[in-house]
Amino acid sequence: MKSEFSGWSLERRWGRIGARNPRRRIHLCRTREEAEELLARHLRRRLRRGYSVVWRR
Repeated sequence: MKSEFSGWSLERRWGRIGARNPRRRIHLCRTREEAEELLARHLRRRLRRGYSVVWRR
């Protein structure tokens, strides 16, 4: 997501299904490529550990 602070951000959310307040972390990146690499790294790590990906808008 394009950040209002002249860069890109990657937001990660996790927690139990149906939880009211999932945990959340926002990573600020200088370039889109940096944000995409960070996303790919996190996806590889989670998939290797048996997690599944859920996309939401």
